[in-house]
Amino acid sequence: MKIKNKDCRTVMELVKEIYHEWGWEKDENFINNVKEKNAEDFAIQFHTNLGSTIRNEYGLWEQDSNLYNHFISIGINHPDDMSNHIFMELHKYANQNLNEHYKKSL
Repeated sequence: MKIKNKDCRTVMELVKEIYHEWGWEKDENFINNVKEKNAEDFAIQFHTNLGSTIRNEYGLWEQDSNLYNHFISIGINHPDDMSNHIFMELHKYANQNLNEHYKKSL
């Protein structure tokens, strides 16, 4: 996985980068995880490994990072909770994209 934009300012910016730039919209394992798991289980699955990468690479431990300050502004104060929120939003975004793709294929 390649970190492209360390200066993401919002959760949605980061979610879109993970989903599209990391190629997850075409990854069968990822798609199956989205389909088979609810958002909470999905977030738990990625918390340790990918969560650590996101917390470290996107500055969720750094009080001067854009994303850290975005989370503080919406009342999410701990980096573990921040990455959990990212995964919940990633699950939601992936489901929406899968549903749109399905509708187009009908």
